[in-house]
Amino acid sequence: MPERESILFPPRFSIKWYLLCIVLFLFPFPPTLIHSPVGAVRPPEAHTGFSEDPGMKKVLLREVAHTRAGEKIDLLNVGVIAYREEDYPLLRDQLTLEKVLSLYAPISKGSSVRYELPNIGALNFVFDGILEGGRTRTLSFEESGKALASLLLILEIEVPDNYVTRSEEVAGAK
Repeated sequence: MPERESILFPPRFSIKWYLLCIVLFLFPFPPTLIHSPVGAVRPPEAHTGFSEDPGMKKVLLREVAHTRAGEKIDLLNVGVIAYREEDYPLLRDQLTLEKVLSLYAPISKGSSVRYELPNIGALNFVFDGILEGGRTRTLSFEESGKALASLLLILEIEVPDNYVTRSEEVAGAK
């Protein structure tokens, strides 16, 4: 029986192919190298941890909340959900539509809306035109919006100095 050839199992290069896949999985391209036709998505300035307001410190959004994303055609829906109910006011006050759009400006082509969901401690952002035609039509690297939701987690927000972050909580539990 002849050996099967396919794109997943090239005949003489299967080990190299799998090694390449593993390397690309473990060491993905940095966001500054991922380009869209409009421009590059660049992360904001480096996290400093210092705030201008005394009694407050800056933390990354991932310490306070997590995100979920979904798409329908050309609409991207990103939900930001606070880990704790008492953190929702921090999100509501600091995670403005303008702040979020500053992150997505190079690829945002349509209207954007922010919805508040106080009963579940979440914010919902809906972006129109950001997926360049939707999953089946786009030529962009990331067609579903999941990575774009993760990108949101690098935004900084201010919390009180005595705030215990998610990483400190996990480290303290060990």
